[in-house]
Amino acid sequence: MSWYREFQQCANNTLNRIRQLSPRDEVILSRSACLGTGVQSLLNWGRSINHQKNRADLILNRKKIVTIPEVSRLLLRKDILSLIYAQRLDIFSYRRVSSVVFDSFSELVDREFITRDGKRFYAVNGDVNKELLVHEGGICGELLDLSNIFEIYEELFSKIYERYQCKIIFINFPSKFEERQLYQERAKIIAEAGRKLMRHNDYFFNVELPSDIVTQGNDHFPYHFSEQTYLTCAEYVQEIIRAGANSTLK
Repeated sequence: MSWYREFQQCANNTLNRIRQLSPRDEVILSRSACLGTGVQSLLNWGRSINHQKNRADLILNRKKIVTIPEVSRLLLRKDILSLIYAQRLDIFSYRRVSSVVFDSFSELVDREFITRDGKRFYAVNGDVNKELLVHEGGICGELLDLSNIFEIYEELFSKIYERYQCKIIFINFPSKFEERQLYQERAKIIAEAGRKLMRHNDYFFNVELPSDIVTQGNDHFPYHFSEQTYLTCAEYVQEIIRAGANSTLK
């Protein structure tokens, strides 16, 4: 099966999951990378729809997203095409949502890339052929400016809560194995915003894993963790939901 057929199958599966929802069906609304999706899988919460690389600023201000034929030649990794396709979907369009799970990965590392005709897509640096993009008149991506991340999150999560009236779980990606100072600092800024939100909103559950229980996965990527780390994170999320009270798990 070619990469494009694989993408079509994945995109069709996503659309079919959405179309098959009846007015009574509840879903877990997710904006998660591997940590958040792994936790959901372990907790077996039920049907989930994931908008993995929908960065906070994109959710708040819908922009014109590239089509798959337009972006495919600009990608070094074709397996993220379905994630770019999902950037075209509206996170506020579901009828019934039982809970919302976000992790911090998109604001931490995803960049905005702009094609020559002004269309956007969001990805990490290593997924994009930046030389080709620039050669064709595009603009290489910027990380989200975190100078007002608390205000961005406050607007985002208040709108999500107003729409769905459910608990919002925010899982911070540990930066324990990150050696680049830029991303270490970004992780700290995002975590502080989460703590501040938690203090003011009883629907918002901020999850930070203690550094001493975070262990690395086999591939040595700084944001892939061991199975035990995922299990512990799932237990922490279960605990904070069961307690029904806001507390950063540290």
